[in-house]
Amino acid sequence: MKRKVFFGLVLFTVAAVLLAGCQPRTSTPAKPPAATPGSAPQAGAPVSGTEWQKVAEAGQKEGKLSIYASGIQPATVKALSDAFKARYGIAVDWITGQGASNLEKIKTEQASRAYNADLYFAGPGLWVAARDAKVLAPMKELPVTRETGVWRTHPHSFDPQGRLFVLGLDEVPVGGVSYFINSKFVTADKEPKSWQDLLNPQWKGKILMFDPTIGGPGADLMVLLRRGGIVGIDYFEKLAKQNPAFIRGYREQVEAVNSGEYYIGIGDTFGLFAIPLVEAGAPLKKMFPREGVSVPSMSFAQVANAPHPNAARLFVNWALTKEGQETWHTSGKSASLRTDVANYAPSYARLPPETKMLVHTWESLAQEEEEIKAGLAAKIFGVK
Repeated sequence: MKRKVFFGLVLFTVAAVLLAGCQPRTSTPAKPPAATPGSAPQAGAPVSGTEWQKVAEAGQKEGKLSIYASGIQPATVKALSDAFKARYGIAVDWITGQGASNLEKIKTEQASRAYNADLYFAGPGLWVAARDAKVLAPMKELPVTRETGVWRTHPHSFDPQGRLFVLGLDEVPVGGVSYFINSKFVTADKEPKSWQDLLNPQWKGKILMFDPTIGGPGADLMVLLRRGGIVGIDYFEKLAKQNPAFIRGYREQVEAVNSGEYYIGIGDTFGLFAIPLVEAGAPLKKMFPREGVSVPSMSFAQVANAPHPNAARLFVNWALTKEGQETWHTSGKSASLRTDVANYAPSYARLPPETKMLVHTWESLAQEEEEIKAGLAAKIFGVK
């Protein structure tokens, strides 16, 4: 049996549905026509200034909101909370933890009608699961998504039912998701430059992988590397013979590799916890395998029966404005979707332009869900 490392609850994962309103919608809208980059979104009726003013006033009367979040830095949590309260007088309560665990909390709240969550913030591995659990509300239009000439690409996408997803981060997170090393133990002449290099016997017992049986970056990589034609199932069977250990917390993964307990961390989101350590002198190095990296996106979704729906809608709209994005990305040292906000990611963590990006689609997400349910990763790696 492989060694299992299950530290606390700190993540992930990219994007989901958001909307004001307390009750989930029973009918399914037709899918709107796709928008082209740089043009205004095509979904929903335009939001008038008077209508939005009413939303803002209602949100201020609600006075607070709760966000269940994973994959976000503590510094960013504090910066967003302080700036939003200063702007609107609304207090934000963040419940942070592993993304799948947060989803289970929301499902329990919905079943018991003890509603607390207003917004759910997670990565793409949970899009399908949250939608299918029917714990999310569909989304109305937001003024900020209609701004033209300021987006590298629209801060939203549509699922097959035409529901809208609002992204909080750039479509290319810091460096994508691949692996990182401890350069003290993995010297320059031995650095793994490709996914195949991780199969070198010298790394046996020295790899710490994000648990692929629960969704998130571990499962993302299995699906996207295969869908991108990079590797087959046999690759992961060979990787399993390297005796990797498994973990469910980003911070714990970074700390274990930094300490030298493991030399390589697979399934990382380097910007979350590694960058502050690197800037303090830690020997951690992000790797960009030549075959490609996984490119997820984090996203906000409004929870069904949210007790503070207007405050939630107001928060997400603000978080995508220039003020909100400056607050977000200066604190998190990351890149915004907005062209009028600088890229604050450090140069050593940015995705090189020549690197192949393996981007999630609804088909890949559905495949990931099916593989998790079927226990494919557990069968290959022996994780229980």
